[in-house]
Amino acid sequence: MNIILVIGTDPAEWVVQANDLDAVAAQLSQATGALILPVISPLAGQLVLSAGAAGTVALNAPSGVGWNPSDCRRPQGPQILYIPTLTGATRSRHGFALPPGTDLDALTQDIVMGMNDGTTLNVPLAPQEGDASLVLQGAGLAYAVVCPPAK
Repeated sequence: MNIILVIGTDPAEWVVQANDLDAVAAQLSQATGALILPVISPLAGQLVLSAGAAGTVALNAPSGVGWNPSDCRRPQGPQILYIPTLTGATRSRHGFALPPGTDLDALTQDIVMGMNDGTTLNVPLAPQEGDASLVLQGAGLAYAVVCPPAK
């Protein structure tokens, strides 16, 4: 079974691989720190969630009738870091490209620590036309999704 999460004001419907909606709801309501949830759509990766910073998290089980998540991920693509937006993840704007070789497990743990400690993170981004980075304020970050390269 999968569970659909809608977090804060971001319209993206995140599909979490989990068997028990009530267990996930309990985990969220009892969380004292950031949680890591595996997601399969609209992007596939690890969703790092700060329930306190999110404000609201809506959970739904798919209806089961004609439900098929659409993956906005490109057929081939780089490692991605998605942070909440007003439009959600789309085919043309699906997050920030990370440099090849980025340690995604370490980045995930850095985001967890930033959320838990309220620290600021500087995340290097894949160069477009020069160096780039993304500064994340852990205390105010509702969630982030760390995605491996699309295959």
